[in-house]
Parts: sequence; C-alpha cells; structure tokens
Amino acid sequence: MHLPKTLVTFLIVFGVGLSVLIFAQFSSASEPVVLDLHSILGTLHPCSTPGAVQFLSEDEIVVLASEGENCFVADGLQVVAISLDSRIVARHPWESSEVGPVLRPGRLIVPEPGAVTVLDEHLKPIQTLRIVKGGMPPDISVTDTGVLSLTLYGESHFYLGTPLKEIHPPRDNAQLNGGVISSGDGSWQLSRNGSSLIETPRGGPPKKLADLSWVIPPCEDHDLCQTESSSVHFQIVLGKYDRILVTSLGAKFPLTSRFGLVVYFRAQVFDLNTGEPIYQEEDLIRPREHVAALSPEGDRLAVCDGPSVSVHRLK
Repeated sequence: MHLPKTLVTFLIVFGVGLSVLIFAQFSSASEPVVLDLHSILGTLHPCSTPGAVQFLSEDEIVVLASEGENCFVADGLQVVAISLDSRIVARHPWESSEVGPVLRPGRLIVPEPGAVTVLDEHLKPIQTLRIVKGGMPPDISVTDTGVLSLTLYGESHFYLGTPLKEIHPPRDNAQLNGGVISSGDGSWQLSRNGSSLIETPRGGPPKKLADLSWVIPPCEDHDLCQTESSSVHFQIVLGKYDRILVTSLGAKFPLTSRFGLVVYFRAQVFDLNTGEPIYQEEDLIRPREHVAALSPEGDRLAVCDGPSVSVHRLK
C-alpha cells in the first residue's frame, strides 16, 4: 500500500471521562529506525531530562540512564552510547541529571565541579578544562561554529580547537538561550519574536524566516495556557544540511469545550535556508517523557518517548 508523504495518525483512548488525541505528521522523513531502550539497557531506566538523548555521531546516540527510576539522583547514573543497530558501544558514569553537549562528532562534554572533561567516541576522557578547584559545575554552551563557552560565578571562558585551547571572546558569542541563536562570526542572527523566527543579516534589515505558531502555540485562544520559555528549546545545526529544531512542552485549556488541561510536547524542524518546516510531531500521551535532537549533519532526528528512540532520516 502506498502511503502519502504526509502521514497523519489519530489515536483515541477511551476511558471514564477521558478522551485523548495524539497527532503526528511526518512532512519529509523516511520510516524511522526504532531503538527499544528497555531491551537495550536491560536493568537501567532511560531518563527524559533535558539533553538526555543526543547524537554522538551520525551513527550513534548517547542516552542518560539510571539504575533506579530517579534520574535526579547522581548515584547510579550512566551515559550510554548506542549504535543505530541497537548495540551498546560504551558506558560512562555520570553525576548530573543532564547530558553535556556534544561539541562535535565524537566529543562529549562532561560537567564537573569547577571544570569539564571531554570524552571521545568511546566515552574515554581525553582532556579536562578546570576553571576553579571545586565549586559548582559551570554553565556550558556551544556556538554553531564549535566555540565552547564555560560560565561560572559570572565569568566566562571560551575554547576552540583540538585539543581545546582558551581563546579570546568571539565576536558574537550569543548562545542557544533566551530564544536567540546566532553564528559565531556574527554574520547573521536568529531570534524569536513571539511566534516568529527572525533572521537579521549583518548590516541588513531583519526579516521573518519561519512561523513558530504551531510548535509554540499562542495562548490567546485558550482560557488557561502555559507556554513558559524554560520549556522551549532550540538546536541549530550547520552541517550537510542547515537546520533548526524547536521543541516545546506546555499546557492549554480547553482542547474542546469539555476537556480538561492538556499537556503537550511538540517538535518541529525548519530548513534554515528557506524557513520551510520539514518535519513536525506532537504527543499528548507521554509529553513529559519526550526528548528530541538533530544529528551533527542535520539529516537525522532522534525522538525519545521514554521506552524507545525513533531515529528519522530527514529528506
């Protein structure tokens, strides 16, 4: 049977006073590879904290897992590298409820008290960058040009290269926070203005690049609505394909006139050259368990729903 490129799936769950609708639309993606985390991890429990699933390379993901069901307790946490054919490639003990960013393919950043450690593709430590002795782990961010930024006690340090060496602050060091994403050389900037993604080239006027109203739905049509900025995340990839992933976790009321508060997870991928959406997905069943990430080249998207990870090859 031939299926159209746009697939819409409706799932109705009936119960006493409960009716839930789940919708997923694959605008431009092939049939996903599904990784069964419970089968792969065995006794470990997969986590759904921010950044708990990322691509370590085009063919491997890293997943945060716990020996118990509480992923906010450091004891028993591990980060596990899994190939797309469901093999565990490597493991490494972890001390944070969040996985550090992948600086570039095969380089994972581990937050530590007053420092970070760089792990290779086998999750073996190859370099440590220490800011202070002890203290809190630094805030970590990475620009789309590969500049690593570590901030601790209001002081920022910037690193680049292999091995990483400290550099002067880049000309434009805006990071993936506050809804602002910009290139490391300052040639252009992306920012969020309400339901719009705005592109501002250096020396040129700003223009609307993409419409975010589906992935970050506005509140004006709902009596009770929650779209906190903390639940909206951006990931930009400049690789074989230039793309941006936007995810949101929020709540709105009503879904219809008689339903209660509905929590949703939404993910949408845009082409940075055209501003067109190429993939979108929504879940209302297990929204808080969802995590999504783009691959380094931008041609794959991993979506974790808790017990499994679906890896889509985007077209």
